[in-house]
Amino acid sequence: MAVVKGAAYGSEVLGVATAALEAGAKELAVATVSEGVFLCKQGISAPITVLGNLSAEELPDVLTHHLYPTLSWTRALQDVHPDTLKYLNGCPLEVHVEVDTGMSRFGVQPEDLPSVMATLEKLGVKVRSIYTHFQSAITQPQLNKRQYDCFVAATELFL
Repeated sequence: MAVVKGAAYGSEVLGVATAALEAGAKELAVATVSEGVFLCKQGISAPITVLGNLSAEELPDVLTHHLYPTLSWTRALQDVHPDTLKYLNGCPLEVHVEVDTGMSRFGVQPEDLPSVMATLEKLGVKVRSIYTHFQSAITQPQLNKRQYDCFVAATELFL
């Protein structure tokens, strides 16, 4: 997966996304739904993950453009009938779930993960992955270990 969020970190996003796919990337990741919609409208057909949290207002664009949003909570889905959580091809919505293991920006709290997963199952939403974001991946190995252990403990029921 090639991450091209934030206009490819200041580069020309379409060119970077195209080059990444030509070099063998199978998927792309962006920060926002609008970035994903832009790439789709430019002809990108590779799977696109949205790393930022999904809001209810963005759900129609996600479903229209077959994007894979990240959820840190199910708030965006709470007032939606399960039958409407389908892409245009009739397949159920697929999401990624981020677990907050210490970054404290986004993510389901570990103790809330079972409830979120149950809600998604009840709504017929498929989970593509469960992930976390390491706060300091290179410079703080002890913190990484704590975050890793927290993530493994939170997700072991869902492996």
